[in-house]
Amino acid sequence: MAVTKMWRVKDRLDNTIEYAVNGEKTEEKLYVSGINCMPDTALQEMKNIKKQFFKTTGIQCFHGVQSFVKGEVTPEQAHEIGVKLAEELWRDKFQVVVSTHLNTDKIHTHFVVNSVSFVDGKRFCNTKKDYALMRNTSDKLCADYGLSVIRHEQQEDRYNKFAYQKLSPLKSERENLWRKHKLAKTKDMKKEIEEKIVAISKEITPIVDEIRLCDNILKRAEEIKKRELHHKLEEEKTLFAVKKKKSKSRER
Repeated sequence: MAVTKMWRVKDRLDNTIEYAVNGEKTEEKLYVSGINCMPDTALQEMKNIKKQFFKTTGIQCFHGVQSFVKGEVTPEQAHEIGVKLAEELWRDKFQVVVSTHLNTDKIHTHFVVNSVSFVDGKRFCNTKKDYALMRNTSDKLCADYGLSVIRHEQQEDRYNKFAYQKLSPLKSERENLWRKHKLAKTKDMKKEIEEKIVAISKEITPIVDEIRLCDNILKRAEEIKKRELHHKLEEEKTLFAVKKKKSKSRER
């Protein structure tokens, strides 16, 4: 089974692509592909489209992820499913970098989608309808590959826990580096530590974005459940009132 997420990136398209195609996470870029662009030149190709349609500001891209349950897929299967998902969703209008990360116990695939279409210059908005299509398409592909499909109300909570598990050790490592930075005696030592802190911060930022998105989705799901329950109660009240009215009419 796979959990999917998608969020917007307002700045630093280069950092997002760099994080996605990181060789240490993708077996030296063995599991990196491009849809309507070449992975090695994706950054410049996406920038060129933005310049062509005079849309260089605002949202730079959308960062998505498809995370599989531990031990259910091979890296090859996960990447193949990810490429198919990207092709079905965005092949006709957008440039996409697809990269499968193997650095955790749960194989997961990242998608970096250019915010501007190379066809007509229109922006991708990632509406609720778009995300529903992504989730449903992912479920269908998982079913086609014989993988399990989880109930959607479980997805956000499970992925949120997974994101926190990734975040905690990174934050601890960054805190330790700041302590070392305070004790460093030379400028070179401080500079080396600062570079490591920046690198870890680049990994932390997208995970924090994932957690925020999960929290928002969970809150929204709870609101919907409450409204659905309220609506059901109102229907029952109306039905009861109708039955009561009919009963009184018969008595007369």
